[in-house]
Amino acid sequence: MKIKLPFLIQYFMKKSLVILILFFTIVNISKSQYAFHRLVDYNNQVNGGWSIIQTSDSGYISSGIIYGDYYAILFVKIDLKGDTTWTKMYDWYQGYGEDGYSIIQLPNNYYSVCGDIPDTVNIDTDTFLFTLNENGDSVTFKTIEGGVSDHGFMHKQTSDGGFIIGGINLDATQTYSNVFLIKTDSLGNIQWQREYGAANYNDNLKSIDLTADGGFIIGGDYYNPSTSSNDMFLLKTDSLGNQEWKKSFGTTAEEYRGFTIATSDKGYIIVGDKKMTDNYYNGYIVKTDSSGNQQWSKTFGATGLNEYFKIVRQLSDGSYIVAGGKADLSGTPNGRRVWLLKFNMQGDTLWSKSFNYYGGTKQTYVEDLNLTNDGGFIATGYIINNSLPAKNDLWLLKTDSMGNTCTIDTTTYEGCWSYSCYTVNSEITADSDTVYLTEGATVQFGIISNFGTNWQWDFGDTITSTEQFPQHSYTHTGIKTVQLITNNDYCSDTAYYTITVFLDVSTKEITNYDLRFTIYPNPASEQLTIISNQYPANDNRTLSVVEVYDLFGKEVLTTELKTEKQLIDISALKQGIYYYKIVNNGELTDGGKLVIVR
Repeated sequence: MKIKLPFLIQYFMKKSLVILILFFTIVNISKSQYAFHRLVDYNNQVNGGWSIIQTSDSGYISSGIIYGDYYAILFVKIDLKGDTTWTKMYDWYQGYGEDGYSIIQLPNNYYSVCGDIPDTVNIDTDTFLFTLNENGDSVTFKTIEGGVSDHGFMHKQTSDGGFIIGGINLDATQTYSNVFLIKTDSLGNIQWQREYGAANYNDNLKSIDLTADGGFIIGGDYYNPSTSSNDMFLLKTDSLGNQEWKKSFGTTAEEYRGFTIATSDKGYIIVGDKKMTDNYYNGYIVKTDSSGNQQWSKTFGATGLNEYFKIVRQLSDGSYIVAGGKADLSGTPNGRRVWLLKFNMQGDTLWSKSFNYYGGTKQTYVEDLNLTNDGGFIATGYIINNSLPAKNDLWLLKTDSMGNTCTIDTTTYEGCWSYSCYTVNSEITADSDTVYLTEGATVQFGIISNFGTNWQWDFGDTITSTEQFPQHSYTHTGIKTVQLITNNDYCSDTAYYTITVFLDVSTKEITNYDLRFTIYPNPASEQLTIISNQYPANDNRTLSVVEVYDLFGKEVLTTELKTEKQLIDISALKQGIYYYKIVNNGELTDGGKLVIVR
């Protein structure tokens, strides 16, 4: 539990008092993080997840594939614990095959899906846009002809409510490919389309992203058959898809994948894998400026093992999380593990974690990774378990901010979930900590916090409330300790605040600002010192008077201020809270709370 200690509390602690609750707020509320590790087996078929996002209800939805008796698109909606809420399969052309590679949520909470679908007339493939409602029911479907045989791999919503789609287009011989961008309106009608690449090259698109200048960035790799080399590339366009520049990133070795995002410094980061001198592959990262000029590059991995990066995301603090794959050395032959690696803006590793659902010789592959609103990460892909036929299932992983997840029971492999709480700053707020019964003694309370779902207030006078921002009126004088218990699922944390209720001292506001006073110490013990800019009455001004009142409004001390610096004896007053005011010729010139401690 985190405690903020203002000056008064530090003073009280030095005096070894036990009345610490008088003037402090305990600051503590929970930021909760779920974690889960699960498989989804739909109809005992082969399943896989291509894309996953967090949804507006704080759950998740994965778009993927199912094949066996079908070759169709599979949607899986899950809750915070990874439990399946619903599944939907769409198989428009039975036996031909559809893929839902990309899913996003729209402002109206519907889902937009991009992928490819067979063209049974031309015997090729077309891109599509598909809209689902919150329950996974079909709303709209639009086929988009992007070329001879086009495959839409990724899409994003643009600022005008339309979509930008990225993919590849195969030539008539199905031998070579170029990348494309298609811009549509909100209904999926094509506004413009562009194709990029040279003849007899294999250009592969791995990602698209929106850029700070309103354009687009494409990341991928390409194979040059004349040199038998493979490099990663960046291709930048303007808002109309006109190519502005293209940069390649490679050496005499081979580089693959090239998933790219725009970064917070208006540059780009590209991830993939690079062939090393031992003919194995390591994870490869390249950071560029806004013009695609390389700023740094790094490889990650072990000698003699094939490892790679597939997706990268940037966090709000500027760091990055990357997902890929590496060998599972616990089995012979080696299985495959999903690899998560977090690194800072300079490419230095912060932590590294890996996951294999069954472990050993089994294989787990990641296809998508995204950030979650609790600071963690969500991933999807598939597992290959050759020892269990038809158990190649859709794979789901949720971790906390450090890449930790729950532990699977290896006797049942039923999956797991866990829950943890992380403390973040929070405090009770109030429009006043001192109120008067003659003025209604009403306080408006507030909360500075995140992630709370319900609230239990105790105002210190037997009255309670469950409102988030309650208003309360006190009916008796005294020191009221306000308690707030904030709950969020499995987390519960408490904060305190103090309200002082006086009967009445004066409802007058300060009206004379010519006189200034310094009063110390406060808290005080035996004496109070008051310094004034008012000298004795040689200018015929009336002298100021200091008056001290208890909580019930009873005057317990009154003294004239006759010197510029005057000591006031308060030894006769009991320890506690008082209110003082300084009056000059009937005008209130100063006032406030006085604490006496011993």
